[in-house]
Amino acid sequence: MIKLESDGTFIVHSGGADIGTGLDTVVTKLAAEVLHCPPQDVHVISGDTDHALFDKGAYASSGTCFSGNAARLAAENLREKILFHGAQMLGEPVADVQLATPGVVRGKKGEVSFGRDSP
Repeated sequence: MIKLESDGTFIVHSGGADIGTGLDTVVTKLAAEVLHCPPQDVHVISGDTDHALFDKGAYASSGTCFSGNAARLAAENLREKILFHGAQMLGEPVADVQLATPGVVRGKKGEVSFGRDSP
């Protein structure tokens, strides 16, 4: 699960635990790439099965495969929601908008901000 905070940062709840495998870094980088933001704007809460689904554990590269892909898919889902709402605010089709600089949805008619610089 990924949550957009009011300051434009993101919180990723991951069921996987980083036990020296670098899983938190992988999850952070994958989410940041999809959400078009710097990695420092993505905060990972790992091993939290109260807010994330069960994770099978960190065996070899399985953490990257399972938790990494779960984070990527959650980020893609959130990105689509951000673009949808940004397009509605701009009065444009979703196909005409994109994530621009961090915290900005840009379309042909202008841009809207959802980050820390929002009014």
